[in-house]
Amino acid sequence: MNHSNRKSQKKFLLATILLLMLFIFLLLIGSEFLLRKIFKESAASPPQQFVYSEIFYHNQPNASWDSINEIGEKVSLQTDSYGLRCQEDCLRNEMDQQVIVLGDSFVFGENSQYSKTFVEQINQNLKMKTLRFLNAGVNGYSNHEALILLRYLYSFLRPKAIFLVVYMGNDLRDAYFLSDKQRIILERTEEASWKQKSNGVYRYKGLLKKVRENSRIVKLIYNVFQKFRYRDKEEMSDYFLAELEFFKKKNSVKAIKAIENVEFTLKHFKNFCNSKKTLCEVVLVPAKSQVYQDLNYLNKLNFVDEQNMDSAIKFLQNKDYSFDRPSEIYASILNKLEIPFLDLTEEFRQHKEEKLYGMIDRHWFPKGEELAAKVMLKRSVVLNKMKQEDSGGQ
Repeated sequence: MNHSNRKSQKKFLLATILLLMLFIFLLLIGSEFLLRKIFKESAASPPQQFVYSEIFYHNQPNASWDSINEIGEKVSLQTDSYGLRCQEDCLRNEMDQQVIVLGDSFVFGENSQYSKTFVEQINQNLKMKTLRFLNAGVNGYSNHEALILLRYLYSFLRPKAIFLVVYMGNDLRDAYFLSDKQRIILERTEEASWKQKSNGVYRYKGLLKKVRENSRIVKLIYNVFQKFRYRDKEEMSDYFLAELEFFKKKNSVKAIKAIENVEFTLKHFKNFCNSKKTLCEVVLVPAKSQVYQDLNYLNKLNFVDEQNMDSAIKFLQNKDYSFDRPSEIYASILNKLEIPFLDLTEEFRQHKEEKLYGMIDRHWFPKGEELAAKVMLKRSVVLNKMKQEDSGGQ
């Protein structure tokens, strides 16, 4: 009898669990349908832009898609067989000496037509016609992710020089999240095989990202989870608060950790270049708030919540901050490591009456891309050295 009762209880429990799971499933479907009705999609989802490989992600090779910038201009985007932004085969001429330009969306230039991008304007105005600058920018990259990509690019490239473009608006913040696994990779000086097979973890992450981008309810759950996950790292998980954090003259504990990670990353950038006997230089790109020295232009300002605004008010009342602080942090590290660098901040401040950045999107407009290319061509230590070597050899 007792055995029969226990069996019945198990069946009842199993049936209850199955009904509960069905209820949750139907609730999720209903919520998704409701959210899609409330927030109708204005356009189709863009094509998959990234490939998730074993230890990093990179641009989808041989891809093409269109993007609409904030002034309504359609921008045609295209990558070559290695994921470099290029409208033709950038490596077609074997006689060309290659220069890799690493970085994030400021290098990739999603808001600009190919001919107007920072990297391509350098190519157009460079008098050394055998020198080819390659656009290895990837949207969303941190400095350490760019340097992991560099090891893969070396499986088919032997560049004469490497430029690492640093966006001071959020790259300090991104450095805070440098993982132990990424540290191990950065410490290595050997290149990695481009054909290395994808790891299940990264395929899983890629699948999750696809689901998140196409599901309203999953995106909502993910955002709540991320807020809970980074509750003890709030200043760094939020782009708005992180940008404020690195304007402070006195470094917080979290800022110190991020700065130490930046030094670690840049030290191994130099070590890698030295091991390959390759010239290297860092280019410092100021955030719009640094150029205009105005907190109204802070990253993600349009999306701040009430709590973030309270933090901003306290920050302003304190007055112990400087818009030059990110430049000072990087200059201190780069001088210590003896890495040549070019800070674009002063030239951008001198031309701030021109439309260098977007109003909503804080990326460069074509004028900003053009100015960055001009400053590079004029003031880059490494580029001037290559010019001298070229003229000496003629």
